Amino acid sequence: MKREALVVGINRYPYMKNLSQPAKDAEAIARLLEDYGDFEVQRLPSQTGKREVSPKELLQKQELEEAIKRLFHPKSHIIANTALLYFAGHGLLKGENHNIQSFLATSEADPEGDRWGFSVRDLREILASSPVKQQIVWLDCCYSGELLNFLETNLSEVKKRRDRCYIAASRDFELAYGQELGEYGELTNALLQGLDPKQREDGWVTNYTLTEFVRRAMRTTAPQHPAFSNTGSAIILTGIKGVRGQICPYKGLEYFDFNPEAPEQSTDPDFFYGRSQLTSHLLDKIEKSNFLAVLGASGSGKSSVVRAGLLYQLYLGEKIPGSEQWQIYKPFTPGEYPLQSLAEVLLKPTIAPEDFIAKISDIQAPRVVLTIDQFEEVFTLCQNLDERQQFFECLISAVNRLGNKLCLILIMRADFQGNCAEQEYGGLVTKIDRNLVRVMPMKPEELREAITKPAEQAGIEIENPLVEKMIADVKGEAGGLPLLQYALTELWKKRPLKRWTLSDYYNIGGVEKALEKRADEVYESLSEEEQLVAKRIFLELTYLGDIANTRRRIHKYDLASKQQTEDLLLEKVIQKLAAPETRLITTDTASKPGDVILDIAHEALIRHWQKLHDWIREYRAAMEIERKIESEAKEWARRGKPENYLLQEARLVEAEDYLENYLHLGLLDSLALEFIEESRKKREFEQQEKERVAFLERALAEKEQALIEATLPEEAEKVLSLLPNQPSEALKRSIELIGQNLEKLPDKILTSIQANLLTVTNTARVSNKCWGHERSVISVAIAADCKMIVSGSDDGTVRLWDCTGNPIGKPLRGHLGYVSSVAISTDGKIIVSGSKDGTVRLWDVDGNPVGKPILGHQGSVRTVAISTDSKTIVSGGDDKVVRLWDSAGNLKCKPLRGHKDYVKRVTVSDDGKTIVSVGADETIRLWDKRGNPIGEPLWGYKDSIISVIFNNSNEPVIVTGSQHGTVRLWDISNNPIAKPLRGHEAYVNAVAISTDGKMIVTGSADRTVRVWDISGNSIGIPLHGHESFVNSVAIATDGKIIVSGSDDKTVRLWDISNNSIDEPLRGHGDCVNAVAIHGDRKIIISGSADSTIRLWNSKSHPILHPLRGHENSVNAVAVSTNGKIIISGSTDSTVRLWDISGNPIGKPLRGHERCVNSVAISTKGKIIVSGSDDKTIRLWSSIGKSIGKPLRGHKGYVKSVAISTDAKIIISGSTDNTVRLWDIAGNPIGLPLNGHEYFVNAVSISTDNKIIVSGSADGTVRLWDTDGNPIGKPLRGHEGSVMSVAISSDRKMIVSGGSDGTVRLWDTDGNSFGKPLYGHEGSVISVAISTNGKTIVSGGTDGMVRLWQGGWRAWLEVCCRRLMYHLISENPEIDVVKYTIGVNLTETLSNTDLALILIRQGNDLARLRNFALAIAKFQQAVELNPTLNLTPEIAALQWQH
Repeated sequence: MKREALVVGINRYPYMKNLSQPAKDAEAIARLLEDYGDFEVQRLPSQTGKREVSPKELLQKQELEEAIKRLFHPKSHIIANTALLYFAGHGLLKGENHNIQSFLATSEADPEGDRWGFSVRDLREILASSPVKQQIVWLDCCYSGELLNFLETNLSEVKKRRDRCYIAASRDFELAYGQELGEYGELTNALLQGLDPKQREDGWVTNYTLTEFVRRAMRTTAPQHPAFSNTGSAIILTGIKGVRGQICPYKGLEYFDFNPEAPEQSTDPDFFYGRSQLTSHLLDKIEKSNFLAVLGASGSGKSSVVRAGLLYQLYLGEKIPGSEQWQIYKPFTPGEYPLQSLAEVLLKPTIAPEDFIAKISDIQAPRVVLTIDQFEEVFTLCQNLDERQQFFECLISAVNRLGNKLCLILIMRADFQGNCAEQEYGGLVTKIDRNLVRVMPMKPEELREAITKPAEQAGIEIENPLVEKMIADVKGEAGGLPLLQYALTELWKKRPLKRWTLSDYYNIGGVEKALEKRADEVYESLSEEEQLVAKRIFLELTYLGDIANTRRRIHKYDLASKQQTEDLLLEKVIQKLAAPETRLITTDTASKPGDVILDIAHEALIRHWQKLHDWIREYRAAMEIERKIESEAKEWARRGKPENYLLQEARLVEAEDYLENYLHLGLLDSLALEFIEESRKKREFEQQEKERVAFLERALAEKEQALIEATLPEEAEKVLSLLPNQPSEALKRSIELIGQNLEKLPDKILTSIQANLLTVTNTARVSNKCWGHERSVISVAIAADCKMIVSGSDDGTVRLWDCTGNPIGKPLRGHLGYVSSVAISTDGKIIVSGSKDGTVRLWDVDGNPVGKPILGHQGSVRTVAISTDSKTIVSGGDDKVVRLWDSAGNLKCKPLRGHKDYVKRVTVSDDGKTIVSVGADETIRLWDKRGNPIGEPLWGYKDSIISVIFNNSNEPVIVTGSQHGTVRLWDISNNPIAKPLRGHEAYVNAVAISTDGKMIVTGSADRTVRVWDISGNSIGIPLHGHESFVNSVAIATDGKIIVSGSDDKTVRLWDISNNSIDEPLRGHGDCVNAVAIHGDRKIIISGSADSTIRLWNSKSHPILHPLRGHENSVNAVAVSTNGKIIISGSTDSTVRLWDISGNPIGKPLRGHERCVNSVAISTKGKIIVSGSDDKTIRLWSSIGKSIGKPLRGHKGYVKSVAISTDAKIIISGSTDNTVRLWDIAGNPIGLPLNGHEYFVNAVSISTDNKIIVSGSADGTVRLWDTDGNPIGKPLRGHEGSVMSVAISSDRKMIVSGGSDGTVRLWDTDGNSFGKPLYGHEGSVISVAISTNGKTIVSGGTDGMVRLWQGGWRAWLEVCCRRLMYHLISENPEIDVVKYTIGVNLTETLSNTDLALILIRQGNDLARLRNFALAIAKFQQAVELNPTLNLTPEIAALQWQH
């Protein structure tokens, strides 16, 4: 780096006044430049033999001009990098007005002789064309300011890449003065002081710091006004140790900085090169706007160009006139608390939008410049959204309201621009978009300048190939500048002579590896314990981003521990990492005494140091948790450490996991550790408190449960007391009790409550009222399929109803008197009615008359009947005769005469062979189907004859009743059948008998309906509901619905079904030995002694044909979980497999030597188990292959087997009175389970494999655990052998079937659920229960398969349905969807059931002409059951007329 200076000081002027100071001034300048500026100085005028400016010698113009030209236009190819001209002497002004020139007066100057010296204008031209890059001219003479009057030259400086420093002692019209008492001239004195590097803290003087010093120094002391001009980059003038090689001109990982609050300490602008154009562009933006956003990639140099470029130029005030008067604040970063950071800049404790605006307004400066660097920290470090919003509000409102007073500059990484648009933020994103300058990668020529210019100032030569290599390595790289600066810094540290070569560059690892190499060297130089601390520091200084990681600042205090030795180690490592020769991190003072703020030297270290990459990848998850904990800890501390901000539950568990796995990293700060510890203490306290409360609550709950378990059964007993006279209230209360049980003991439905519900299900009968008749209902009948009910009334109409009480069609009108009797054919197609008008009428099911009225009777027709085959219609009346008609209304024979008074009742036997008539003459007459009398009339009964009914053997049963309500049954020989039926309190008007002849129904003037068995025992309680005499009763074929008609004008339907579902499944020709059910009643399988297997669907209809193949009785059946395989075992000693279509799978499984009594299949369907009279158990695969050897051990027949759901345990029961457990390999598990006193007929195991159930011929059911220990006491109740057992999936119900003909239900504590289920006429040999527990299947020696409601949910459903029909028939406006009686009906009944109830409501409401509500009910029905073919408006308005 060549630095040359020409120093001129002329004392002698023969034609003008001599001067005394210039030579002395010049020599002082020369020596200072030599001592501290590394300049080669030429002195003029010179004196031979002496190296000083001669005060006596003359200097001619020609010599001065030649010397100036040699300085700025050297003839050799070696051009100085820096050229300096100093002149002290006379200055002359020539001309007038606009043609004025100034001159540097040489010794021959004589204005009177028109000799002026060297023209300043000529000097300007020399400078303008000079190839020297750094030009310095200091003129200490009068009128020297003309040198600066050439803007046209200035305009070309940026393009020419010239750095210039021009200082003139005075303006172009002013004189320059020497000091009156001083040693030097005014300007020279200021120059000498300003050039002295010892006066500078950093030991360096540049053209910019010099001009600033001179300006301040002469502002008050000098009589003239000096003129200054600095263009281009800074020029280093002097240094304490000289200029060449004493200071590193590169920044490493730091940015080039400038502190406008302490400009004399800022030397970075002197070495800042390559961004002149961008700096000028930023200046133009600032001059025109009050907002500037400078965005660029990390490492693009955006901080440097704003600080050392833009702010420095604003401070100098040379590019924007007057900007030196602006208030320029030192740039700051937002940090974790941006409002606090802003307040600290303005020297205020806190800040708010109005405070901020007021503060800026009060500043006595034309403009205020506020610069926020690393603006992205608002998003990365500030986690308080409210503070972030307030910070933005402060800034944007001030910019908007203060106009040009405030100039806000934001410096931000470009990849965070999108974050500014996440919310409105007061229009921040709009401001940025409109005032955006992007910092792009440097162009090659700019990179060359940034590399070579600082080196030249340091006296270092960089060979051109190296320059080109470095340019190539970073060209176009958005973040490459820090790496370039670091590589250059490393080269400077190595001090390779004064010339840097490619070899030197490769030795440090080049741009790409220099930083990483140096970081590795520093890290490896640390001890092992120091390395752990260093790792912690670097990880803590890294902010984890979603796309890219970035820097974060932390306080040393946050890294401190409670151990002094650890803090000393931390301090030691920080000093090593922040040392000038290392500079991997930076430190800055913090507000807290003893604390410092740590920052990573540059993000380039995060991006390019592989070791740090590896640490981050390894510990990222831990760091994310740590940062989250620390953030929450700070918020906790900021709010005063309240308890409600401590960690809880999952967050505390996560923090504890972090401590267990990553505490050794030392990443958590002391506040976070305190935060976790306090959270733990709080949890421990809360846990103790929770346990204490839980103990109290448990004790209270146990006490309350005990009270509930005591009071609910008492309430259940009260319900039973309501049954006889208030069945609807009993029904309601029973449902409510279930609701109370569910609410108070949701996990335990008390057995007493379930038993109560089952009893109410089987006992409580409430009516479903059908209204419409306008007078007394005289007669009722019900179709065999139970789908239609017929009623005849005193109002002269016949009405039809469905089984839910909906009217079918319109009333059947035609009779001219009251309708005394109705009947309906077995196939339900013909309706017969008899009337007081003397006619019999026939109707079809649509209500249309069939033919003409049947005429013949001579008075009222009192009774009608129709044969099972619908071919014979019988009628009797006031004319004392019985008439027979065919279905067309033609008489079949002559009238049947014999009665002496009117005929009260006629009946036809099921086989159609016998007709019975009852007369008011108290005689009974029998007739054959041709009208011939059978035998003699029957008479002599003490009570009045009510009716004659036929039992299931088609034998007449005579029913008589007394005025006191006693009913008696007689055979045709006048022998009493069973005992008198006592219970009615008034005359019995009506009687009916069930199809199977087992049930009798009576209706009385006491307003009740009663049900009896054929032995004369009352079944259940009286049916209350009618408000007047009951005139007629009928019973459905299945015995589940009773119909009654009364003087109260209503027809009432009574659901008297017990727990059974539908009719028995009939089809087998012998005992049903085995039943199984798949899933939730999708398929039922039964096996019988008739050697067949039958399949039934969910509606109890047979599927396919019987499965035939066994040659003897089928004793056992089972079905796989997926429903695809059926297994059967038979007395023929075989096991057979069938598919669901009834096809045999493979050949029979042979191996047993005697009958197979039981089979089972594993849950996955891979293992089949069978037990036999040959005393063995065998295992088979699903394809029929035998598995292993037979399981031997029982000493008697194996009557039953079961397998656990996990296929690990096999259970068997035997006639040796034991239960045995086996593993899947056939080994016995433990000892036999002893306890039963007789044969073990049945075993089962719960789906959770915890409870084994066994049933024995000793009449007991026993429970066992899988270790063979008995659970509780034996379950006793059966009056004979227990033949079969099953357990529900939820383990809450055990089902047993016995030789006493009953099915019994138990809980696992041994309590029975109410009374046994009766229905079978012989032993119950097999039982099964559906997966959902709602359906129980039983098979017995009567050849029947029966289905029962299983479990309280099914019983609840029956009770709710029954109650709702009763309630809506009384009040059709009830909102059934929202109706709640302890339980919500919509959660109990199916949508189909609810839809039917709503339809009934809709019909009743429409008939009441409340069409709007009716339509709403129909609409609800359609919504619940979209398959309904129903249009709400049409359905309602059909009743309009």
